Amino acid sequence: MASDQERLEAAVKSGMKDQVSQILSSATDINVSAAYELAVYNAQHELIKVIGADSRFKPAPVLQTPTEILLSGRKILNSENLIACHLGSFDLRNDTKQVSVEGLEDFKLKIHSKQGKPVSIDLHPVEILFTDFKDKVSSYFYFLTENVGQTVIEFDFLVGGKVCAKAVQKLNTTPDSLWNEKKPIGGRLEVPVYTFDMGIIGNVTLEYTVVKPCVGGTDERDPFGGSKTVLVGHRGAGANRKINIEGKSRLQLGENTVQSLIKGGEFGAEFVEFDVQLTQDHIPVIYHDFTTTEWGVHNPVSNIKFNDFVGNRPKLSRRNSSSNFNKNVEMATIKPNGAGTIQSAFCSLLQVFQKVPLKTGFNIEVKYPNLEEAQDETLNNAEINTFCDEILKVVFRNAGKRKLYFSSFHPEMCLLLRMKQKKYPVFYLTVAGAQKYYDVRLNSLADAVQVALDFKLDGVVTYCGPLIDCPALIKKIQNLGLNILSYGGKNNNIEDARIQVNAGINGIIVDNVPDIFRVINQQKE
Repeated sequence: MASDQERLEAAVKSGMKDQVSQILSSATDINVSAAYELAVYNAQHELIKVIGADSRFKPAPVLQTPTEILLSGRKILNSENLIACHLGSFDLRNDTKQVSVEGLEDFKLKIHSKQGKPVSIDLHPVEILFTDFKDKVSSYFYFLTENVGQTVIEFDFLVGGKVCAKAVQKLNTTPDSLWNEKKPIGGRLEVPVYTFDMGIIGNVTLEYTVVKPCVGGTDERDPFGGSKTVLVGHRGAGANRKINIEGKSRLQLGENTVQSLIKGGEFGAEFVEFDVQLTQDHIPVIYHDFTTTEWGVHNPVSNIKFNDFVGNRPKLSRRNSSSNFNKNVEMATIKPNGAGTIQSAFCSLLQVFQKVPLKTGFNIEVKYPNLEEAQDETLNNAEINTFCDEILKVVFRNAGKRKLYFSSFHPEMCLLLRMKQKKYPVFYLTVAGAQKYYDVRLNSLADAVQVALDFKLDGVVTYCGPLIDCPALIKKIQNLGLNILSYGGKNNNIEDARIQVNAGINGIIVDNVPDIFRVINQQKE
């Protein structure tokens, strides 16, 4: 019989508010702080309020140094393609099951291919066999293949050890795009299931991503950080937003500009973070949002040619800007590096490598939209491999001895960055439940940790709120073999930053670089 603690934790994971309240009111021998930590980890916001109000809840003080995470032996693609597959859909709007069949019970599903080798994420040979289809989506499975279009994936339905139905899919069919790509080579397919008398009894939902090899990486390995917290300047010397620190407002350099990136390093940041995406002619440029409004209309960066992007920076003041902008574009949507900042020209990734001192490391955030973002912003980006490869080419040619690491909010982009090269660390970014997405993997710190473990990434970069509420989570995530970094407005508050630094966080991304630099220096002393 389950203990009260086990019942409480199961109810927290399931988001069962009434049951949590009942256990809290009736049980005596329970660890309320552990339940609170679990609710924060899983972004169960209603339960956080309920458990945090319990008189037995006492946040535990945490004091430790960062755990140095060293990953080695990571394999990457050489000449073959990796097909990363799962059954079902991560999209919460899609109620399709992994497998839907009539007349079959207690079956096992064996998945194989004559043209592709079944492998693990480490590229070791494996057998792919599924026996449980209760969850919305399966775990990932992978194939190595020289020719994606000639690869046939076969699904054998086994009952009592015998094949009684089958589904077959050749990957030369154009699938439904997962991210509104211009020319997708992966996507979603509904594969019919046949019995041997050719009767259709259901279907398999298959979503897959093709990872092509990328030439240019090296076998060297750059570990991230060490035994001290790494300070990262957000979009250089700080993102452009109204900052009021201890009653003082601050004049700001335009974010994501060469000048801001240089100054971030001068202020004491070991790394500077910036956002990279592609123009219409596939030039990697530095810009945060998927769309621009500087020309008076919402225009995706992917629709603008490079020379137009860098050559037409408007110089607007607040007094005359409204007359220069389309009335449909509200002043609140005018982008950073605009009025109220020390403006600078937009720049390319190449220019950043050429102009920012070598001693300043780079956190390159790769901006690739999920389906929800692509639909909301009417985006039509380059195919995901093309997008990734154009960025990697610039990095391989220009990084030299500069320290850098990659990050992305896009799980599959993280997979591509991890499989195409092994020199630079790759981190998965998460809002940790601060806002809700339709992709089930994006909505909690727990989901983000699972993505990082599934793809064998170097760590997670999370919104700082959960770590400030429960700093003990930092060590628990590190014990899983992952680095943990944080970002967010609260990181600019000295006390909130100190909580995380004292708990041994591997890195902290801030706008208030000078003040947090002093906090970290106190740790180092």
